[in-house]
Amino acid sequence: MVHSPSLSPLGSLLSIAYAGTDMSIHVVCKSATGDLVKWALDYPVFQRLLRERADRSRAIALLSAFRDCTLTDPDSGLRRWNLLDVVGILGQGLSLDAPASTASHHLQTAA
Repeated sequence: MVHSPSLSPLGSLLSIAYAGTDMSIHVVCKSATGDLVKWALDYPVFQRLLRERADRSRAIALLSAFRDCTLTDPDSGLRRWNLLDVVGILGQGLSLDAPASTASHHLQTAA
């Protein structure tokens, strides 16, 4: 069953359709109950979601796959959508259920 994001928890990111940072990113997630959730997110919202909810090293590995995407068809010059299989890239879905852990550093004033 597919739900809108407002009705479901974030779950685990399974796939992404990407055509550039100026286009919406389409994502499919799987909730803890097994339901699929699909979203269309602006790129800055998608980046913030990864930064706030995903494990940092896994998010970096996923974003590095974006570099391999061809955004324009070489023959026609038209925009090209790229489908990224998150499970194929990371070995499993990318969990977005909990806030990402952040390293805290104690700051000291310099004399």
